[in-house]
Amino acid sequence: PENPVEIVEPNNCLPEVRKYVLELAPKVAKEVGASKPIRLELDRGVVVKDGRESISATNPDTEPVKQLYNCDIWSKLSEEQKKKVVAHELAHAFGIRDEYKASEVADKVVSK
Repeated sequence: PENPVEIVEPNNCLPEVRKYVLELAPKVAKEVGASKPIRLELDRGVVVKDGRESISATNPDTEPVKQLYNCDIWSKLSEEQKKKVVAHELAHAFGIRDEYKASEVADKVVSK
């Protein structure tokens, strides 16, 4: 064969996540009353919360704030679901600890 190697790369959702972050961050910041900008690091990987695989997670205790996205699960979501996931994680990144409140912020921001 001309090329005996076929390279298979894992799904990479980060370019799409980045697009949604840039679109939604100003709206989320306004909704939560964020007073200062944050530095955000996006990475991909398998996210496990409460013993189950999930779509994403944010650690606001790191500098920059770290967001991890499970790109295999990401590919199964609709565009609206993706936006809600990003907005939810951005709410956490801007300091909202409560899961319910972060989801409420995401619903408001995405429905506008």
